[in-house]
Amino acid sequence: MRRALAIGIATVLAFGTACGDGNETTDPVESEGTGASAPECPPARRSLIDAVLPASGAVEVGGVRLPVGAVRTAGYSDTPNTAVIWTTDAPVDDPWALWSELVDVYPSTGLWPLVLTSLPDFGGTGEAGRPWLSNEFDLPADPAAADDVTADAAFAEEWSLVVPTDAADPSWVAEVLGPFTTEVPTLAPASMECAGAATALADESQMAADFSTSGGDAYIGLVATHRPADALMAMGYAGPANYTSDLANYTSMLRSWEDRFGAYIAVVGFADITVVMERPPSDDEALSHLAAEVYAICPDVVWQGVGSIPALAGEIASSGQLFCWWD
Repeated sequence: MRRALAIGIATVLAFGTACGDGNETTDPVESEGTGASAPECPPARRSLIDAVLPASGAVEVGGVRLPVGAVRTAGYSDTPNTAVIWTTDAPVDDPWALWSELVDVYPSTGLWPLVLTSLPDFGGTGEAGRPWLSNEFDLPADPAAADDVTADAAFAEEWSLVVPTDAADPSWVAEVLGPFTTEVPTLAPASMECAGAATALADESQMAADFSTSGGDAYIGLVATHRPADALMAMGYAGPANYTSDLANYTSMLRSWEDRFGAYIAVVGFADITVVMERPPSDDEALSHLAAEVYAICPDVVWQGVGSIPALAGEIASSGQLFCWWD
């Protein structure tokens, strides 16, 4: 079921080119011959607020009115009443409009918004809203555990787990790894070219139509975190459970993607995430190295998906997004 859902979501969530932010603001530049201005990147999305999750009911966050919702808890843990995330009680008709508003107020709220995709309720079993409404979470982990893990070290460790270094089949290396050997590649260089603001996704007319075909419903979630990359640890996310319950390496990589590409977690599913890049790389070599990074922490997108790192690089180039799925 995960595999079928992931394939559907992977196809659907290649929606539009992602938009822009990094650590700097660029000046508008006239495009030669068109008179159009280049997109401006907003500042890096951070919050100094030590946020508390909203109460149950209909609430207002940073001036944004939200549908009725409630705090969800760490149901997979020995302390199942531990709060991990706030979510709406029901699916949201226009999640991207609400997500965009909540992203804009995030610096003053400390609550990073997520579009949460649920598993379809196959056969009308009454299990709609999984895993969110069913409290399928681990205990939150302190994101500080990722502070001493560099992206280079995290990448090298994860690469070693998914790439055989001894007696690797040369045909497998050529087919799957493409331009790389079994040696750990270097990280992709940072991109300075702004594609626009991530919140512009909410203005894309195809969002609602594409999203409605993903198989499940869309809820809005709020996670108390100082930076979006830490959200998975802060919410006790159990999606990669078949690979690991320690998300420090993944968080280190997500932080690095934020810094290098203005890349922010926008969508979280049962066992998948979609990361929107505001400054996606544009040259083939950088795209290949970034695809290798994605493969290292979520190899199923290659093994059971596109088949190779070069193919994954092509998907990243066309979508402006990073998609991770763990079977």
